This record gives sequence, C-alpha cells and structure tokens, in this order.
Amino acid sequence: MPDGPVRMKTIALSLMLLASISVSAADRKDEPRLKEIDATYFTFHIPVYMVKTRSQGIDSHVGGYKSARIRLGFDYGVYSDPLDYDSGLPQYQASTIEVDGRKARIVSFQKADEWFTAIHFPSAAETPEGTIKLTMHASCASQQEVRLARDIFTSVRFKEP
Repeated sequence: MPDGPVRMKTIALSLMLLASISVSAADRKDEPRLKEIDATYFTFHIPVYMVKTRSQGIDSHVGGYKSARIRLGFDYGVYSDPLDYDSGLPQYQASTIEVDGRKARIVSFQKADEWFTAIHFPSAAETPEGTIKLTMHASCASQQEVRLARDIFTSVRFKEP
C-alpha cells in the first residue's frame, strides 16, 4: 500500500466511489421494477405488481392490467376513443406529445375521488380497413398513479407491420 498522501487519496477515492454506488442503488430502490407487455401490435412497460384483467373487444384488440391503486386498459382499433372530453371537468388538462415518433393527445381530469388519465394515438397503423388508433386509459387513486400511468403511456413502442 502506498504511503502518506498517495494512500490518503486512494482511501478518499475509494470512499467516494462506494458512496456513489450506495446512493445510486438507493435511488433505484424507490423505482418500481418493470415488466414488458407484448400487446401484439405494440409493447409497453408496467410495474411487476400489476396483473392482467379479463377483456374482450368486439372490433378491436383490447387489454387491461390492474393493481390496488390503478386500473389500466387499452383499445387498439379503428374506433378507439379519440378523447374528445369536455374541458369543463375538474382539474382537466390536455396536451399533445410525441411517443415513439407518433403524435398523441394526452388528457387527465378528476371525477369524484378518482383521477383519470388517457392517451390517444390517432394514427397507430394503416390497414385496408382504415387508420388504426390506440387509446390507453387509467383510473387512478391519486395523482401519484397518474404520473405512473403517464410513464406507462410513454413507454409504448409500436411494432412494424
């Protein structure tokens, strides 16, 4: 082991490295572990504690997942909800964002003691039947779950036909 100042620098650098690794691990501990969902035409990520729910579509591909504090669903088809909600709803917010290279409309509002948020992709794919759309929606227990739902929405990755 080196003597004097070199030894002190080595110890100091080792302690700083150990501290940064500990802080980094602590930061990751608060983030939920995610699993990728393959929804046939697109993928997205949800926390591992969410479970699949039963869904049946008539003219589109639908699915859903839930936990104790959030219910998430999606509708991939020609007639998916365009999210033309009344902006007079409490805490209503709407904006346009881009996810995986596609424009989308995202809305959120409060109704009674629940928060709702949703995203609509007006052009997810083109088929002979028409333009396929994707709408994902979430009913949330609090604004914290609204943030989680939006993270799920922005994890969408479309598959090429």
